[in-house]
Amino acid sequence: MRALAVVPVLSLALAVSAAAVDVTTCGQSVADMDVGVLQVDLDCTGQPGICAQPGGNDEDVACSTAGNCYLVRDTCAHTAVSLGAGAILQLNGHSITGAGVLCSAAGTCTVTGPGSILSAPVGILARQKVRASGLTIDGGGFGIVSRLGGAILTDVNLTDNTVDGIWSWQGTIRASGVVATGNGDNGLYAKLKPIVARGVVASSNGNHGIAGTPVRGADVTAQGNVGMGVVSERGLSIRDSTLTGNGVGYGGLDLVSVRRPRVRNTVCDHSKDIGPDENPNWGVCTAD
Repeated sequence: MRALAVVPVLSLALAVSAAAVDVTTCGQSVADMDVGVLQVDLDCTGQPGICAQPGGNDEDVACSTAGNCYLVRDTCAHTAVSLGAGAILQLNGHSITGAGVLCSAAGTCTVTGPGSILSAPVGILARQKVRASGLTIDGGGFGIVSRLGGAILTDVNLTDNTVDGIWSWQGTIRASGVVATGNGDNGLYAKLKPIVARGVVASSNGNHGIAGTPVRGADVTAQGNVGMGVVSERGLSIRDSTLTGNGVGYGGLDLVSVRRPRVRNTVCDHSKDIGPDENPNWGVCTAD
């Protein structure tokens, strides 16, 4: 009898969890644990938002322009859709232009494709961890900013943004099948946090291809970055990868780390030891 009594409760829970909210206008919110499904293309240029970086006491700062944000490396993250803790936004083959997605400070959010976020000052601003898959963030400022929880990215294109493809402040970036190319600063950047990259292309960026502490990579392509191909302020492990033609502004450096890197089946031109001994190179690339 107890098992029979549980069945209706489970059925009700599954029905509730499967409910979805149609997203049809700019400024719409998706509540905690709900699923929002984008039903139309949205142009949300000029929508208000919050500054990418918090103000005093880590409190969010409301903004309508970047002029409301007082830090040099800051911008107004105009917000098209806000997601609660545990909420999911399905782009459903549509696009959002001129504004991005804002994730709750209370928990993880998820954004899934197919679909695009275009010309947004910040494509996705996550105050905790963000999961993103199967989408493109193109032609904006920052592709993704994650303040605390890092990011799990699968089959995401971060292209032609004026700053970083992704910038994580205090969390690990786990990237699989990610393309980060043509961004004005770094392709993938984790500030003193790890990056785990598999099947990633991080090329032709205005600064480094991949910069984390440490970095672990497999099947990585980093070519033609103005900065270094892959750089770590700690350890670096890379295999089955191609790191060439980088470091236009850094003496042609493809692979740079503080500790001796572990390199296997990888093509690179130049490496550099930036540890306390400051050896000329690590002797792991063809022109070292």
